Amino acid sequence: MVVAIIFFDRPDLLSGALENIRLFPVSRLHAVSDGPRADDAASRERVDSCRRLIEKFSKEQPTIFHYSTRNLGCQQRILSGLDEVFRLDEEAVILEDDIRYSESFVRYCQNGLQAFREVHDVGSICGKAFPGFGKVTQSLVCRSIYSGSWGWATWRDRWQKFRADNLELQIIDHKESPAWLRMKKSEWLFWQNRIGKARSGVLDSWAYPWQAFCWQSGWWTLRPSANLTVNVGFRSDATHTKEPPPGIVGKIQSWSCPDLETMRSAPERSVDPILSDWIRPGAMKLTRRLNRFFRGWR
Repeated sequence: MVVAIIFFDRPDLLSGALENIRLFPVSRLHAVSDGPRADDAASRERVDSCRRLIEKFSKEQPTIFHYSTRNLGCQQRILSGLDEVFRLDEEAVILEDDIRYSESFVRYCQNGLQAFREVHDVGSICGKAFPGFGKVTQSLVCRSIYSGSWGWATWRDRWQKFRADNLELQIIDHKESPAWLRMKKSEWLFWQNRIGKARSGVLDSWAYPWQAFCWQSGWWTLRPSANLTVNVGFRSDATHTKEPPPGIVGKIQSWSCPDLETMRSAPERSVDPILSDWIRPGAMKLTRRLNRFFRGWR
């Protein structure tokens, strides 16, 4: 299994990520790093500390280094870094320094990448599940309309098609979402706003453009019924995830990885009430927070 680890200037989190990788050895590791912020000596030292950790780790694990000499920001560095990864490998599991994962996640990615390598209506594989998701899906895996970035995997051909679009993302200029998404107008307006800001560079995110291109291409995302990854990076020095969403699954859950045929027959979920409830506008409203609480309690 080929893994890309994306990091910047949080050496304590990177150290934990490398310990996680030690538990489940990979065939090759891609180390993708942004450059330090200009005229910021403290940033440079933290970036250098991370790179020293990776270089020490490379003595026990085949590693390819992708270091930027200047600070590009979250969106541009992850886009350009994964371009470099997929020039060398056909498929990869993509982690950031604050993601921790289980052995089940490894088997899930291995099976999923194999099962859907030639099934071109699946754009990616995601290891994250939200509370209550398994009870709603009634299956070990499903095809979701929502992608995810907290431990995921994709293939070179999908990534290169996305990059060839060059963030044009014309889908978000449409007044309504594609019919197959079955998305309410309020949610579509939310996504148009977020993706539009990312397209213009106002929002420093690669994940919103990726989501838009998956919809533009008619791609599903494979998701498990249990949570196979956790994000441990919710703190003030994070780029985006400074605080955890209320009630999010904060632990890795036990789960039996299905075989290839079960994966290939994963049901499609055009309407994803659980994920939509977490993502759509007004997700912090008291009634929705109570709904999420009682789903988890049941």
